[in-house]
Amino acid sequence: MYGKLLDRNRKQVENGLDENLKSQRQSVDRIVYRYRDLSAVLLDPDVPDNEVRARMLQSVPEVALQEDQPVLENWTRGDRKARFLKTSEQHGRLNLFAAPFLNRMKFVDDQGKGALPTLAALKVYRKLRATGRRSLPPGVPLEFVPPTLASL
Repeated sequence: MYGKLLDRNRKQVENGLDENLKSQRQSVDRIVYRYRDLSAVLLDPDVPDNEVRARMLQSVPEVALQEDQPVLENWTRGDRKARFLKTSEQHGRLNLFAAPFLNRMKFVDDQGKGALPTLAALKVYRKLRATGRRSLPPGVPLEFVPPTLASL
């Protein structure tokens, strides 16, 4: 059942990101055209440096650039990082189901290489749950986290 919950959450995150991408498609097109116009002015060797800003604002009015700012703040590419961030927003709800699942499951190191980082992290998690602590102690094993997500 926990697997179904995680799968349902994954599908909700992906569907939500797809909807965001569809809704921002028109904005993306508009911003790309504006960028093209601005870069044409910026790269034009006939425009003196002291006139660049004025010419750029002639090409794309300041009001139009301000209109794009809220769109850019909520921009998503729908990539792996965006999916991870959306899923982590649901941490509280998923964590309610994680504790009973992880407490009932027995995980075994079937490779026989000693304490795997994931199993070590699971032991820390169980200990935190048993003591009611919510913050991670220093030195928690994080070797299982992909490098692209570790920086978050």
